[in-house]
Amino acid sequence: MSPVGAPAAGNVSTEELIIVFGSVPSLGSGLKEIAATHGAQAAYRLQRLLLDLCVEHASALPVRKWFRYPAGTPAPTLSSDWSVRPHEPGTVGEQITLAMSEGFERGFERIVLFYADCPSLVPEYLESAFESLEDGADLVMGPTPRGTLYLAGARRTAGQFFGSLPWGTFRVFEVAQRHATVQGLKVALLPRKPAVQDLEDWKAVAAEGWIPPPPAVQGGKGRPEG
Repeated sequence: MSPVGAPAAGNVSTEELIIVFGSVPSLGSGLKEIAATHGAQAAYRLQRLLLDLCVEHASALPVRKWFRYPAGTPAPTLSSDWSVRPHEPGTVGEQITLAMSEGFERGFERIVLFYADCPSLVPEYLESAFESLEDGADLVMGPTPRGTLYLAGARRTAGQFFGSLPWGTFRVFEVAQRHATVQGLKVALLPRKPAVQDLEDWKAVAAEGWIPPPPAVQGGKGRPEG
């Protein structure tokens, strides 16, 4: 695909990296509550829309970009701006730690990582995350109303921080704040935003105008595809 607003290759920062975790949706997988309520087609179209928006927003930034997807699933078709390959096996915390560690080992100074499930994570917020790290924050976090994180970012000096958090629970943000305080790390916070995982999230994001409300969603722009 050729993302709208993709930066020219010569202007891309070699110090900043975006890592997106996501997957090409398939009919009958993911968003089980939404599929049970509105049907598998609605869940599939919503997942495609979320992925489209995430890739489009990230593509607007003049930084390096990696897309990591589950092994054994189709690879998304993205522009040459993106490095695309399966992520490492392991828990969420292990996958995040390994991805960030690889980025820092390759020389990046500031890394922002997120899942493709927060349609309101527009380029301005991603820019703000990088600016916070450049201005001296050790960590940047985007909390959801439920206590999870829709975004995690770090400078090289704090690159291992996110691996120890209780991912998959509603205590991730709480524990992250506590650990950061104990370790004396400076934290920058983005505004609270819902990530779409169930029907309640879908309604909350739709109420803000980012995506159509259920069951009106008709899919994204037909990309990315496996």
